[in-house]
Amino acid sequence: MTTLSNKGNGMGSVTKAGRHLAHDVGAGASDVGSDFARLKDEIVAAITQAFSSARHGAADKAAEVYGAARKRGEKAVHSLEHSVASHPLASVSIAAGAGMLLGMFLLRRHRARAQSDEGSAS
Repeated sequence: MTTLSNKGNGMGSVTKAGRHLAHDVGAGASDVGSDFARLKDEIVAAITQAFSSARHGAADKAAEVYGAARKRGEKAVHSLEHSVASHPLASVSIAAGAGMLLGMFLLRRHRARAQSDEGSAS
């Protein structure tokens, strides 16, 4: 423990103790700063790794979903080909009916658009 004495020596001891304290505080602040920098680096690395894992996981999941959808599509096409080959007359009739309905829808839409163009031109 540092004590002040009436001799000239006491003030020097206090000054010396103050310098040591300032040095220790400065060194401690430097340690805290380096700890924060290290912590920041660790957090950035953890976040980067998490995003990388999520991205790879999403790519794997997308490939899995694509593969499953492709298999289902191939099965549906095969089933449709089998149905058309088994029932050609019904298939042609259904296709003709669907074409006729689509044509009627498009004609109706075309007429409605033409009427609205005539109305806005007047």
